[in-house]
Amino acid sequence: MDKIDVEIYVKKLIDFFENNPNDLMNLIGDKNKKLFYDEIRKTAFGNYENKEPYELTQNQLLEIVKDISGRQVIEADAIGSFILTKYGLISMN
Repeated sequence: MDKIDVEIYVKKLIDFFENNPNDLMNLIGDKNKKLFYDEIRKTAFGNYENKEPYELTQNQLLEIVKDISGRQVIEADAIGSFILTKYGLISMN
């Protein structure tokens, strides 16, 4: 595992959201996507520095959404690779 692997992972995740704007909108609503991407990068590199898998967990992704929304997120129930929120199902693939 190398920092370049983390950068590639982050780039692919950002590319996914850029190519699927509806999925991004479902996840963060009208919040600032640059801030969202910055938090993804910070969390992934934080995981790497802590010698953990650099891929974001579902909980980490939900915490990022919570942090950028500035309010307490959604009580969520995990259903397989989906999270059921008050906004509907969010895919965590």
